[in-house]
Amino acid sequence: MNLAKAHGVNNQQLALRDAHVLLKQGRLKEGFQKYRVRYDGVKISNSRPECGMPVWNGEEISGKDILVYCEQGAGDVIQFSRFLIELEGRGAKVTFLCREGLSRLIREAIPQITVCETVENPDAFDYQSYLMDLAIFMDISVQRMVHREGYLQAPYDGFHDLLINEKPKIGFAWHGGAAHLRDHLRSIDLAQFANLFSLSHLDWVSLQVGANAPLPKVAHVIDVTDRLQDFGDTAALIAKLDLVVSVDTAIAHLAAAMGKPVWLLLDQCADWRWQEETTRSYWYDSMRLFRQQEFGNWKQVLTTVKTALREEYS
Repeated sequence: MNLAKAHGVNNQQLALRDAHVLLKQGRLKEGFQKYRVRYDGVKISNSRPECGMPVWNGEEISGKDILVYCEQGAGDVIQFSRFLIELEGRGAKVTFLCREGLSRLIREAIPQITVCETVENPDAFDYQSYLMDLAIFMDISVQRMVHREGYLQAPYDGFHDLLINEKPKIGFAWHGGAAHLRDHLRSIDLAQFANLFSLSHLDWVSLQVGANAPLPKVAHVIDVTDRLQDFGDTAALIAKLDLVVSVDTAIAHLAAAMGKPVWLLLDQCADWRWQEETTRSYWYDSMRLFRQQEFGNWKQVLTTVKTALREEYS
């Protein structure tokens, strides 16, 4: 501990490291409990209101009003929104304070709760909670994860114009948000990713809003991202696809939360939620994991994916 402090590592950073280790090992109860240190002295949620109501710590919740607010990235919100369903199932009156780009998706998919982007009187509730903290008080484990089979759906039926032929439709995303601390590890240069596009018997449909490079102008690579205004639109597009191939970003979470087959491309030092070495995720039944075997080597990952695509869609 003293050595860590001497090198500028503080107690919160050490506790977060311990939490990530526990979570990566699949020790969810301990890990999520320790993960609460993430907000000690730090404002991690722009949606959290200033209020004096008590934090929910697993008390009897039936008939109680609880305000839950989102935090961290869009993928985290999508992944952990499954626990809003569980909370309502315990008899709670759930209000979810959600960011704008996700609110329509969550509102339509979980109509039994109230979803809003602002709240006038936060002190009117019995309890408050960060969304990710709900996991502490749910009956979950690596062997038993609620809603693994999918729990979200598109808010409308659209993008029928994509179905102009019978080719399999493969959605793809090759990079995350540049501001993410791990983006340089998780994202792939389009020049490498584009090797998959040589499989011209497939239609490749971009899910990459705000792309950092232009797509090749070929008929079997399709870009309708100018029609994606929020995650509800993206969900409607994903609903028309056969498979999503993506790096570790919100697109992968959304597709898997819809029960859509997802092939997730992971760097060698993958995030805690994907554990190590496994090819399947305990969070989502429809997800398959493709991992780097050598640090920074995406060529090997993409070659494996290309072979798997040939086998799946011969």
